[in-house]
Amino acid sequence: MSQADIATKTAEAVEQPVEVVATETVEREVTDDPDAIRKQVEFYFGDWNFPQDKFMWETCGGAENKPIAVEKIHSFKRMRTFQPYSAVVAALRDSTFLDLEGEEGKETLKRKVPYKPMANARAKTEASTVYAKGFGDETPTTQFDA
Repeated sequence: MSQADIATKTAEAVEQPVEVVATETVEREVTDDPDAIRKQVEFYFGDWNFPQDKFMWETCGGAENKPIAVEKIHSFKRMRTFQPYSAVVAALRDSTFLDLEGEEGKETLKRKVPYKPMANARAKTEASTVYAKGFGDETPTTQFDA
C-alpha cells in the first residue's frame, strides 16, 4: 500500500462518525477497612506515584510538601468506596508515612518526609514510560490484591 493510499484511508476514517457507547462501570464494594484506606492513600503520596501524578504533584507543590484536603482525596474515584468519611480520617491518623492535621471536617494530609527529587529522575522515568490505553473497563479482577 502506498503512502497516498494510507493517507486517503486515514482521512476517510477520521471523517466517519464515531458511535460512543456508554459502558457500565464496575461497582466496588463499600468498605471501611483501615489497612486498605491507608494503602490506597499512601500509594498516592508514594515515591513512585507522587512525581508522576500531575494533579497530586501540582496540588501539593511537589517537594514543597503542601497539604491537601482529605475531602479532596476522598473524592477520587478509587476512594469513593471507602465510607464513611470518618473511617478514612481514622485510618489516616495511624499512618506512619503521612501527617494528618486540621480540625474535624477540614483535615489535611501531607507526607511526613517531603519528596526529594533526584536530578533527572523524572526525565529518565518519562523516557522509559509507555502509556497504553484501550484495554476495556476495569473489573474487580483487573488488579491483584497484595
